[in-house]
Amino acid sequence: MKYLKSDRKITGLIPAIVLYLILALSSALFGIETGLDITAVVVFCYAIGIFLGYRRTTNPYMLVSFAYLLLGSLWLYVFEPHMLKHYGGQLSSTALFLMILVVFLAFWLLYLLFTKRLKWKGREIMELIARDVDESDDGYTDRPRPCGRISASRLDIDEYVKYLRKNLIFLVVNELDRYILIPVKMGDEFRYLLKVNYEKSTWISLDRSGELTVHISKEDYLDYKVNLSYDQLSENLGTLVKHFYEEFEADNKVRILDEINSVNVGFFS
Repeated sequence: MKYLKSDRKITGLIPAIVLYLILALSSALFGIETGLDITAVVVFCYAIGIFLGYRRTTNPYMLVSFAYLLLGSLWLYVFEPHMLKHYGGQLSSTALFLMILVVFLAFWLLYLLFTKRLKWKGREIMELIARDVDESDDGYTDRPRPCGRISASRLDIDEYVKYLRKNLIFLVVNELDRYILIPVKMGDEFRYLLKVNYEKSTWISLDRSGELTVHISKEDYLDYKVNLSYDQLSENLGTLVKHFYEEFEADNKVRILDEINSVNVGFFS
């Protein structure tokens, strides 16, 4: 059973749509060669954005996406229309080498996408915490809720948070005396690219002593098909973070991802 409304956002497609519009418009105004050069600059900017995402998450597979976009931008820069065979030309050795690398990385990216290694897990998290939650007429309240604690040393908490961040289970904000864990849904990651303002997001505060505080955003609450008990949702989110830690401590990390992936949502949701 799915508790969240269907995902009809096209946010994830916006970068590609923008790219094709820039290529078409710049080519119409300045010619195809200049259009390709301008598009190469835009793709390079996308690559920098992905690298910033890697710095924020330490997810190693993001480097594949970064390399794909970086080499793709270089290929667009060195490629010229006269290289096409129907113009009587052929690819230069540099353009051919870059194209082979880009195609290889494209297939690698497809594999990573279908195995969900590059997928933000926020939608799965919000589905998991809605299980066995009662419908409620009390509705939403914008108050954070204490949800117990994790009994762990500071070092263990640090290692646990690194795991959550690296696997895109939560976006992590490191504050002076606590971590902020944000369940990010696919397509919503762009809003956190340059600066993370989590106040209006769903978040879990995990301080250095293990104390947990949960806040569920109104946007995420209204994304459920029916009104659910806010207190139960908050309690379940805190319990899930504690449950994941127990699996992590027992060296059953694969169980965490198995449980998340058991929620059958789309690759781009």
